[in-house]
This record gives sequence, structure tokens and C-alpha cells, in this order.
Amino acid sequence: MHEGQKRAGIVTDVSARGLFIETAHRIPPGTELRLLLRDPQGAYDIVGRVKREKRSHRSARQVLSGGFGVRLDVVPEPFFRLLLELGLG
Repeated sequence: MHEGQKRAGIVTDVSARGLFIETAHRIPPGTELRLLLRDPQGAYDIVGRVKREKRSHRSARQVLSGGFGVRLDVVPEPFFRLLLELGLG
């Protein structure tokens, strides 16, 4: 959630300390986010802060999306266990 509004994106990289979200939405570095991540095993409520933003050149936006990297501040135990099971913890 950003500025009181829900935003959608796709997590393309994840670790115990952070993740990268591909999305067309721009969220500036330093912004605190509350993330709801869903997978077949459940949903995970996570708090993090945008560390970097990646923007695609406007001529490539039809094929390359931008996104942002998030440092995870609050990781619930079930999500951390899932990362360990996947070898990502």
C-alpha cells in the first residue's frame, strides 16, 4: 500500500533481506511500504522500505517494466520459514 492506495506488482527476486517488485508504479526511495505477498501456501503481511528504483527507458516500456527494490524491515515467521524451505533464507 502506498499513499493509502493498493498497488499491484510481481515479485521477481526475493531473499531474507529484500525483494524486487516489477511494476509500472513509481514509488520513490525511502518510502515505507506495507506489502501483502501471496503464494499458494498463504499470504504474508510484510513491512519494508524502498531502497532503489529502476525505470525503463520510455521507448522500451512496452517490453521492459520498471520496478523497485525493497529492504524488508518486518518479516513474519511463516514467510521466513518459506524462504528457508526454498533455500533463500
